[in-house]
Amino acid sequence: MKFTKEEKQAFVKHYQNGETVLQICNKNKIPRSTFYRWIQNYQRTVTKTGTVITPQEFSSLKRKVESFGITVWSIQRTYLMRSTGGSSWYFLQSYFSE
Repeated sequence: MKFTKEEKQAFVKHYQNGETVLQICNKNKIPRSTFYRWIQNYQRTVTKTGTVITPQEFSSLKRKVESFGITVWSIQRTYLMRSTGGSSWYFLQSYFSE
């Protein structure tokens, strides 16, 4: 059975509202693998500012934040090493090694 984009979005909305994948798939005769793909394609997150973000956009933003975190850590480490003559190295190592 072929579902329209609107139907797929409605199924994903049911999932977001608490219905289980198994319930949705059994009731509508949808393979679970197909439904998980629909979740990836149609699930949206709305931020506090009202911006709509897809899972793909969220993953991309997460990677960027992690990259910026590494950059900030590197700058902090360089600054502290220069300003303290290296004595902060052990503090930094224990603080940032999570």
